[in-house]
Amino acid sequence: MFHPGFRGRAPLTLSLFGTAVASGTPGSLTLPASIIAGDLIVMVNSGRNNVGAAGDGTPTGFTDIFNVVTLNNCRVKGWYKIAAGTEGGTNPGGLNGGVENDRMAWVFRGSRAIQSVSIQSLNTEQTDNAPSGQTITSSGGAPPLVSIASYRSSAAVTTRGFSPAADSEITPSGNRLYGKHKIYNGAPANISVTQSDDGISNTLCSFYAQCLG
Repeated sequence: MFHPGFRGRAPLTLSLFGTAVASGTPGSLTLPASIIAGDLIVMVNSGRNNVGAAGDGTPTGFTDIFNVVTLNNCRVKGWYKIAAGTEGGTNPGGLNGGVENDRMAWVFRGSRAIQSVSIQSLNTEQTDNAPSGQTITSSGGAPPLVSIASYRSSAAVTTRGFSPAADSEITPSGNRLYGKHKIYNGAPANISVTQSDDGISNTLCSFYAQCLG
């Protein structure tokens, strides 16, 4: 029987729980401790000499978001996973071998367990010039969602445009791979993403992850 005071569950909201970075070897990234079931893990991995089948890889339990490989033996790959709760403090794996192997991960936590994720507005480009500007069409999504951009070059990426401003930025120690994110728990807006030409295999990737719980 319907109770007149019943209003249902509060809307799901997202927050950033933690990040992790690694550079140099594909097995060195360690996810934040205390990951719980229903967290969303997003990882990006870049490396040279990772174009063949031996260099590719998807960590156990993760789903591919993008897999970009067009120039100079460079691969940039992204994945996501809804956590089982056993991932904290572990090495999930990534691209096999190669050099300039940089990795980064975000862990997002919902106000309750995230049940499903839909990747939308995926944009990717790899070029030896400045990548074309991209638009994450977050305004077309239903909150909560998180918009993410990754920037890769053979040297430090001097321009890492993200407007409206990102909530935060992460940078692996190799100084070749960067990531920015913005969480929308209401009224999502489109995000403009740009990158400068700072070397070879300049790779710009962006998307948003819409979450249900």
